[in-house]
Formats: sequence, structure tokens, C-alpha cells
Amino acid sequence: TFLPGNYWCDQVASIATKNDCARHALLAFATAYVLDFQPTEEMRLRANHHYATAVRLLNAALENQDTYCPGKEDGIIVNWESRRPRGQEPLWRAGARATRLILDYSDPGYRYWRPQNVQSSLARVGNANWIAYTDICAQPVTPLSEESTQSLFPWLLEGSKHDVHKIQGVTGVCSKLLHMFSQITHLAALLQKDAESTVVPIAAVKLKDRLHNLWQWSDLSLGHASADELLASCVLDENGQVNDSIKVTELSAHAWVPAAEIYLHCRVYRKPRSHPHVVRSLKVMIQCIERLPCTGRLFTSQSPFSPVFLMAIVSCKPEERKVSRDRFEVVLSGAQCRSSVPPVWTAIQRLWEWLDHDLVEDLYDEDQPIGQRRAWWEEMVEKLVEDSGVLSLV
Repeated sequence: TFLPGNYWCDQVASIATKNDCARHALLAFATAYVLDFQPTEEMRLRANHHYATAVRLLNAALENQDTYCPGKEDGIIVNWESRRPRGQEPLWRAGARATRLILDYSDPGYRYWRPQNVQSSLARVGNANWIAYTDICAQPVTPLSEESTQSLFPWLLEGSKHDVHKIQGVTGVCSKLLHMFSQITHLAALLQKDAESTVVPIAAVKLKDRLHNLWQWSDLSLGHASADELLASCVLDENGQVNDSIKVTELSAHAWVPAAEIYLHCRVYRKPRSHPHVVRSLKVMIQCIERLPCTGRLFTSQSPFSPVFLMAIVSCKPEERKVSRDRFEVVLSGAQCRSSVPPVWTAIQRLWEWLDHDLVEDLYDEDQPIGQRRAWWEEMVEKLVEDSGVLSLV
């Protein structure tokens, strides 16, 4: 990340110096990473030792009621990647859900009546954003459930209005926009439960307006009032890309705005990929993504992986899909260790075939109430989960 106060280097590292569970989890991360490049028996034993120790300490911490008190939760909100057979909930998903519950129970917001009155530690802000990011990014590719979306991550909005619009280095996007993504999923779940809902259309219009007026800023710049202003400010090299950290940060964060618009149009309004509103947002997102390097020092954890996936899904024309294809192929050519990129790219190519041959868009009627339109996104999710399981888009 280019932003000051790197969560993984600063907050997590400082937690690990005082918490054995976090320390062994980080060591499990590190040794597993080294194991990809140096697959020795000694390194494998080290990785397994730290992993097993972290699991044992984590189980003990979860059974301790003090863990759920405000300010006591930071040390056990740790995550690591592991595999489960297809058909079972992935461990990363279960871990995100468990840590989300811990953040819910330890949320000090209720003590202050309003979340903007809460003064959270940097560790809690970083933890909250990373856990929400992991969970929210998975929502577009998982079946709808009102029960699993009704919490809406209230702790993401802790702090002032200015605070929640700040781009977080751990995710590359502001807390407010992540929260709006979860609201879109919740509206889709409500509409699925009640096709005649009068609340969902009203709330969807408000969300659309807020997305249009959203302003993000970072420690590097104040941001821009619109996509046009941001794109006009970019100085491009011979490859048509920006080459400074400020523009990479701004473009990466803004790519989430048209991604959220597309998600709202397709999953809540149930508009087809060819709808002018979807195409307009796709055009803006492509302009952002094309300007972003996907190799070298400017390619960091701030890269908008989830928006790139959504961009690929709604791309219909060859020139639109070429943007996604080129980006995935470049990233995969340099990938030498475990990553969520290969399975996601495979899933996208399968979905393109299904979307092109099995999804008929001629039946869309603009005058039809949104609850009566074809919920094609849900059909796509069902197909995706059946073929590829639940994907990690982080």
C-alpha cells in the first residue's frame, strides 16, 4: 500500500508483540509464503507448528468472555487462508463471519448513541475495514440471505463523516463505500423476500444519488469531485497508464464507485448488462482500470480486484472483455504462489460462456416493477457456486 500507516506493518505488527495468538498467526502467514518459494520439510513443519498454535490460542480466546469487551478484541481478529472441499463453507468465509460477530459484540457504538461519536483505535479501524472488505466482496457471488445482511456492518461508520470517506490503505477504498456495497446486497435480499416492497425502490434511488455524489480522499490527496475531473487529471505514459502513487490510489478507490453502481443496477434494479445505465458505469470503470498498472511497484494490495471481477461480468463486447483478459493474463504471468486470481479468472471465462448462451436479455421491460423483473444475477450466482464454489474476491 502507498498510504501512510500500513495496517499490516503497523497495527497488526504491534498487536503481535503483545498477543501470542496474533504472533503465531503472522508467523504461519510468513512461513506459508516462504514455503511457496522454498518447499522444504523444515519450512513445512514450521508453518504447521505456528498454524496449530494459533488455532489453539484462538479457540481459547474465543471461549474467554473478556474477548468480547470493547478494546479487547484486536488480538484475536486474525485470519489465514486454508482449503476445504467444495460444497463446504471456505475457512476464509467462516473466519470473516466469526470475526464480524466479534466486532459486532465488542462494538462500543451503542454507548455513544451515534457511531460518529466513537473514537476508535487505529487497530480497530484497520481490523473493521479488512474484515468487512473480506465479507462484503464475497456478497456479490453468494446467494442472498436477509439474515446475513441485516447487520450492515455498523462499525464501519464509526468516526466523523470526514473519517469514513478516507481511503483505507488496507483495502484501497473508504469505509462509507464499503458500507454502501453491503446496503445494496441487503436491498436485493429484501426484494427477493418481498417482490412488492415499496421501501426497496425508494432506498435504491437514495443509494444511487449518494454514489453519484461520493467523494473519497486519502493522506496523499484530497481526491476529486467527479470521475471526469479525476480522469482529466491523469498524466499517462506510453502504455496509457499512470505512474505515480497518488493517481493509482485515486483511480483504485474510484473504480469502486462505478462497480457499486453496476451492482445496484444489476442485482437490485435487475437491469441487463446491455442497459444504458450499466454500460455507462462500465465505461467509467474501464477508463479507471486501463490506467492502473498491474505489475511493478505500483501494483499493490490497493488494486481493485473485486471491481475488476464485476467489470468482467457485465462486459459483453470483445473490446470490453479484452481489458479484463489482458489484466488477468498479465497478473497470472507473474503469479508464483497461491492466489485467488487463477480460480477467479477460470470462473469468469465459464460465466462468459453461460451469460452469452443461456441468458436472454430480450425479455427486459423498463416499465415492469423491479420485483417482477428477471433476477438474472441470482441465476448467475447459482451457476457460479455450482461450478466454482464461493469465490474470494480479495
